Amino acid sequence: MQKIHYIIRILLPVAISTAAGCHASTENKALKGIKELPHFTLLAFDSSHILNSEQIPTGSPCVFFYFDPTCEHCQKETRGIIQHNRELKNVRFYFLSNSDLKEIDSFYHYFRLDSLSNIFVGADYQYTFFNAFLPSSIPYMAVYNSRKKLAKVYNGEAEIQSLINSTRN
Repeated sequence: MQKIHYIIRILLPVAISTAAGCHASTENKALKGIKELPHFTLLAFDSSHILNSEQIPTGSPCVFFYFDPTCEHCQKETRGIIQHNRELKNVRFYFLSNSDLKEIDSFYHYFRLDSLSNIFVGADYQYTFFNAFLPSSIPYMAVYNSRKKLAKVYNGEAEIQSLINSTRN
């Protein structure tokens, strides 16, 4: 069931755009549109509040980590972020997913993300992040510098040292 849910949410749109021959142009168009942090909304995984991207302050780099809680690569990335949190303590992480809130909640508690004050975990409940960034794979990370300017995009797994380097201004 999880595989079917994953295929419908993630792989089907990518497969359709690839089959139509417009995947590369769609991705290039999306990258042009995200040089400045675009507008999107996230629902906190516990449904306590909605975060609007316009509310994200300048002053420190931020990473938007689009993930699936059941994805082994996403779990590996999360472990790397946790293990290197000392080096990343000044970076704000926004973990977001289109998965079921229960799955996101399980992921949050399994990795004990509540112990890290620089991590927000939420749901892209209206697909506003997805539609703004058009991620072609998961994990997907968009790194913004302290002035909300795009520094780096990772499609698929990122080498942790590269991620650390891309968050330095």
